[in-house]
Amino acid sequence: MANPDTTDRRYFLARRIFSITGLLPVGGFLLIHIYTNTYSLFGREAFNEKVGDIQKLPYLLVIELCAIILPIFVHALLGFLIVFQARYNTYGYTRNWLFTLQRVTGVLAFAFICFHLYEYWAQKQLGVMPWESFYDELGQNLSKPWKFAVYAVGVTSVVFHFANGIWSFAVGWGLTITRAAQRRLTIACAIFGAAFWVLSMNIVLSFSTGEPLVPVRIELPGTAGEDPAEPSGGEAPAEGEGEAAPTAPSGT
Repeated sequence: MANPDTTDRRYFLARRIFSITGLLPVGGFLLIHIYTNTYSLFGREAFNEKVGDIQKLPYLLVIELCAIILPIFVHALLGFLIVFQARYNTYGYTRNWLFTLQRVTGVLAFAFICFHLYEYWAQKQLGVMPWESFYDELGQNLSKPWKFAVYAVGVTSVVFHFANGIWSFAVGWGLTITRAAQRRLTIACAIFGAAFWVLSMNIVLSFSTGEPLVPVRIELPGTAGEDPAEPSGGEAPAEGEGEAAPTAPSGT
């Protein structure tokens, strides 16, 4: 029979590793991933430039495997073990609902991440899809209603799981002890989650329909504040070398 103290220590250590892998490597990657994909709102060229910068990193595959793929699977494995050995909390009604949703969205988020990795990262590693094709492939795939639905549910699950996970991390590590501090953190996480969801769905909707949820205005260097219809740099129109076009005589 296992020593209860040893079991508790293992459970405590598993929770700490689970918490760290969720917030730092997985959460950090999620923020960087969304930041990079935000450039898709500026068009194919801007998106490919950002993705291309990542592809130029030395030892990229090692970084992806050790800093992204491995932590995701460690976090998921520990998460499933914790779910099956769940020690339910004594929080109020709302927090217990969030406790349950955290586990449901964790399963959905993991399934979605695996699906997304298979569609793009795995295809790139297998030589089936070059990274230069990601933009067009995303546009074609997300224009399909069922794919859009999968991504909408998946993105929502990932964002909720991450935002609510920040609250769990802060409470679990003793960063917010009082009820008042935890209430303030709940509001902050809700605002962050809502903003992050809008940003993420803006990208998905842009790929799906060609029109983002929130329009993005592009200002090219040196043209800020100028009328897009007017030529920049003070250059005169080509025709007439700057002379005004002739007008019809008045009164005729």
